[in-house]
Amino acid sequence: MVFSGDQVTLEDWLALGFHISIGRRGFLTDEIPTLQAAVREIPLDRLLTETDASGRSGGPADVVLVVEKLAALRGATIEEIADTTTANLRCLLKL
Repeated sequence: MVFSGDQVTLEDWLALGFHISIGRRGFLTDEIPTLQAAVREIPLDRLLTETDASGRSGGPADVVLVVEKLAALRGATIEEIADTTTANLRCLLKL
């Protein structure tokens, strides 16, 4: 499930051991200010990205846009976010 919550919700999800997945909705489209602030606080080792394509066409290009914005918000490089989220997914799925 794509995370679209605030700082309190983020802390709850992290305490439960969840990875946090960011997609287009609420992050790129309809930018939710509380989500933007929470995204800065997601530990890198728990961060994932996804297309969030429910109900519309989407694909890898959506993930690129999410990674670019994540990098800008967090003061990181695009490569750092892309490499980290890819490694996190591989670890989570035991690939």
